Amino acid sequence: MKEDAELDRGHRDLHFRYSREERLALTDRPKPHPPGGLFRRNRSLAIILLDVLLVLLVFILFQFVFTPGRSAVRVGDYNVRLSGFRFQNEIYLTVEFSRSRDRETIPAGAAVLVAVRFPGGERVLDVLPVVEGGSTEVTAVVENANQEVAVEVEILGETVTLRVEPGR
Repeated sequence: MKEDAELDRGHRDLHFRYSREERLALTDRPKPHPPGGLFRRNRSLAIILLDVLLVLLVFILFQFVFTPGRSAVRVGDYNVRLSGFRFQNEIYLTVEFSRSRDRETIPAGAAVLVAVRFPGGERVLDVLPVVEGGSTEVTAVVENANQEVAVEVEILGETVTLRVEPGR
């Protein structure tokens, strides 16, 4: 009970004072400046900018680092890939044709030819795979001291040039 009496006496001692003039005088004071810079004031804008930079970095990595480059191309339903390696003074080249999808129908018994021209003028004719998932490989051995080897492929009426830098 003694504590309740002390609390009541403490509440009676409290009083509030309000002055409209003081409150209006506070509004006329200059406001403190927010932290400088557009991105410090708006964190969500900084996060969006970082997200855009991250997407741009991933795009650049896939575009220039992880793509197969000039040694692979897609023509119609076919993927064409050139690979090669150097052994002593010769370069062993392989052109692989694989059918990745089956959008164009090929009549039964029909053959689709492909022509591959290797460096030195050697021209090889072969039959492309008719079924999805099938693949055909054309190989050749070329004597060449150049760093980069170019192979021309005539497939489905198109001529594409594939390039590879064979390693040792």
